[in-house]
Amino acid sequence: MNRHTTLVSAGSFWLGLTPLFALFSGFAWIFPAVIGGLFVHGAGALGRARDWPEWARVSSILGGMVGATTLLTAAGHSLLVVPLPSTFTYLAGELGAAWEAILYTTTPAPFSGPVMTLTIVAMMALMGLHELLVGVARIPVLTAATLFPWYTVVASVTEGGVFWLWFIVPAVGFLWVLAADNLGNVDGFGPRFRGRGRPVLEPGSTPMGNLARLIAVPIVLTALVFVTAVGIPTHGLLNDMDRFLSPGGGAHGAVSDWSALSGSLREKDPVDLLSFETEDEDPPYLRMHVADRLTADGFAAGDVSYDRPASSVEFADSEVDEVYSARIENLGMYDDAVPLPLKYRGLDLPSDWRDSAWSSTAVSSGGDLSSVSDYSFEYGRATPSARQLNDSGGPDTSDLDAWERYLRTPDLPELDEITAGVVEDEETYYGKIRAILDHFRPSNGFSYELETGPAGDREAVLAFLEDKEGFCQQYASAMGWMLRSAEIPSRVVIGLTPGQRDGDRWLVTSQDYHAWVEVFFPGYGWLPFDPTPSSGVRGSQSFEWERGPMTEAASDDIPDSGSDVPTDDADAPRDEGDEPEGATDDAEETVALVDGRSDRLPWGAIAAAAALTVLLAALAAVRPRRRHRRLRGDPTPANVWAELMDSARDLGLSCPPGATPRTLLASWGEEHPGAVPALELLRDAVERDKYAPDTVPADPALGGAALTAIGALRESATPLRRLWAAVFAATTFSPTRSGTPSEPSGRVLAGASPQR
Repeated sequence: MNRHTTLVSAGSFWLGLTPLFALFSGFAWIFPAVIGGLFVHGAGALGRARDWPEWARVSSILGGMVGATTLLTAAGHSLLVVPLPSTFTYLAGELGAAWEAILYTTTPAPFSGPVMTLTIVAMMALMGLHELLVGVARIPVLTAATLFPWYTVVASVTEGGVFWLWFIVPAVGFLWVLAADNLGNVDGFGPRFRGRGRPVLEPGSTPMGNLARLIAVPIVLTALVFVTAVGIPTHGLLNDMDRFLSPGGGAHGAVSDWSALSGSLREKDPVDLLSFETEDEDPPYLRMHVADRLTADGFAAGDVSYDRPASSVEFADSEVDEVYSARIENLGMYDDAVPLPLKYRGLDLPSDWRDSAWSSTAVSSGGDLSSVSDYSFEYGRATPSARQLNDSGGPDTSDLDAWERYLRTPDLPELDEITAGVVEDEETYYGKIRAILDHFRPSNGFSYELETGPAGDREAVLAFLEDKEGFCQQYASAMGWMLRSAEIPSRVVIGLTPGQRDGDRWLVTSQDYHAWVEVFFPGYGWLPFDPTPSSGVRGSQSFEWERGPMTEAASDDIPDSGSDVPTDDADAPRDEGDEPEGATDDAEETVALVDGRSDRLPWGAIAAAAALTVLLAALAAVRPRRRHRRLRGDPTPANVWAELMDSARDLGLSCPPGATPRTLLASWGEEHPGAVPALELLRDAVERDKYAPDTVPADPALGGAALTAIGALRESATPLRRLWAAVFAATTFSPTRSGTPSEPSGRVLAGASPQR
C-alpha cells in the first residue's frame, strides 16, 4: 500500500465524512476538512516521501493535527498554527459551550459557533488517528473507529430509519483500507514466479489478485444487498424506500419533526421565528405536526397522505364562530411544515405546499420555509362552551377503520387502572375529558418542571403520573394516553404558541414551541386541550371549553374565587404582553420529543466511547497473551522465532525478507552486545530445527533467551515507540506464522518475511 497510502488514507477518511451532509445545513464543513487534510495527510505523505523514522512521522502527523486545529478554531488566540496557553483556555470554553449547545441544536444545524469548534476538533482528532493507523501503525481494522463515528452521530439523533447512504459510504471506505493493506501484504512476499521458477519482474496481475478481484465483487454486492434489504442499524433502504419516493416523504438523513421542534426549544438564546399579524386579540396555537400513532415508545407521527394543495383548503363560515385575517412573516424558520391554525383558508403559498385532510397540517413536497418570506390566510375559530360540548356527546367509534389510529393503545394495565379511577364518577364523554384534564391541575399535586427524566414511552408516562413533575411533552403524552385508555379519540399536536405581543404584532420565537392534545367532538371537529400549567409556557392559551359549568344546574354552584377549586394560571385569561412566571426557564432547558426520546445526556456517544475503550483494551491484551503462549506455554524454536520477529516489527526494527536468522541475529548482536549469548542460543536452536532431521523440542531456556533479546531490543527503542508497540502493536492482526513441527524447513524463514 506504500505507493498509494496517502490516497487511501485521505480518500477513505473523506468517505467517512459523508454523514456530515445530514448533520449540517450547507457545505461550510468542507473547508476545514480540506485544510485539515492538507495539514494531517500532507504531514503523513511528507514523512513517507522522506523515509523518516516512525517517531518522526508520528510527530509530524500530530503536529499537523494540532496546527490545523489551532488555525481553524483559535487563530485569534494563538501564533497562527502554534497554540499558546490562551489557546487551550479559549478552546476549553468553546468545548464547554458546545457540550451545552448540542443539547439545544437540531439537525441539519448551521455550521457555526461552539458546535463548529467541537466538530473541527473531533474531525482533526479522528483524521490524525486515521492517518496514524493507516500510514504508520498499519492496523487497518481499527480504522472503523475513525470512519464510522459520524454515522453513529446521525443514527443517535435520527428517529426511525437512517438513510442507507450514510452507512454504505463509510463502509466502502473501510473496505478500501482493508483491501489496500491486504494488497500491500501480498506485495511484501516478493517477486512473482512462473514457468520454471523464472521471476516476473514486469508489473501485472497475479493469479491470486485475479481471484481476489473475481470474488470481491459478488461479496461486496451481497453485503450491500444485505445492508439495504435487512433491518440492521440503517433500517434498510427497502424498508424506507417510500420515504424518498413519495411526495413530501422526507429528506435524506433528516431527523424527525419532533426532534427538530424539541431541539429548537432547547436553545438558550431565543431565535426569532415568526411575526404574526392579526386583528385577533387572543391568537390561536399554530399547528405544525400531529402525532397520532401511539406505541409502547410513545406518540409519533403516523402515515399521512398530503393529497391536496394547501392553497385550496377551505372552511365554511357556518363551521366556526369567528373568522380572522392573518399575515405571518418568516424571520428565521426553515421547517418543512408551515405553522397554521386548525381551520384556515386562502393560504397564498405555491402548490408544492400540500395539506393532509387527516392531520390538517401543511408541508412542502420539496423544500422548506427558508424560501418563504411571508404568507397570508384567513382562519376560523369555534368557541363552544363546556355545556355545549357536554351536550354534544361523543363520536360513533363503531367504524374502527376510521377511528383506529386515534384509539389504538398499547397494553398498559397500570395506566388503565389510574384512568378508571379518574373517570369512574363521570358518565358523559366530555365529563371524562374534563376529569382527565383536571387530574393534571396543580391542586392535584402536578407542577411544571423541566429537570425531569425521559418522557413519552410507557415507563416514562407511569413515572410522570407518579412523580407529577414534567413539561409539555409529559403532560400532552400522558393526557393523550389516558384519553385513549378511556376510549376517547385523541392525538398530540406540536406547534407554536402565538408568542408575546410586540406592538401591533405577535412575536414568535424558539421559546414558543409547545405540545398539546386534540380531542374530537361531533359537530365541532378536533378541539385543543392543554394540560400543561401555563406557568412554564410562553403565550399559553386558555380555552373556553376547558372551564365553566358542564350543565345548567351546575352554573348555580360555581364557587367564588376564594374557595378551594382545582384552578391554576391556565384558568385565567392572558393579558397582552404578560409573560408567565417561569417562562424564561423554557429557553434554558429542554422539551424532549413526543415519541419519548431524551437528549439530556448523549448516552449514545457515552456508550460508543465506552465500547471503544473496551475494544482498545481487548486489542492491547492480544499481544501479551500471544507472547505468553509462545514463550511460556510452548517455547519451540518456531514459536520463539515468530515472537522475536513480531516484537522486532512492533518496535519498528528492520527485518529484511531475504535475511537468514544467522545474519539477522548477528546484526542485532552488534547493536546489543549484552544480548549476544541469548541471540546465539536462539540462532543455534533455529538452525537445528531447520536443518536437523528431528524436530527440536520445546525448551523453557529458549523462552527466557527470547525475553532477554526482546528486552534488549526494547531498550534501543524510543519511549513513544515502546508505548505504541504496547497499545497499537502492528502484529496484533498479522502475526508471524509459527508453523508446525512437521514443517521445519518452511516455518522459520516464512516467519521472517512479513515486512511493515
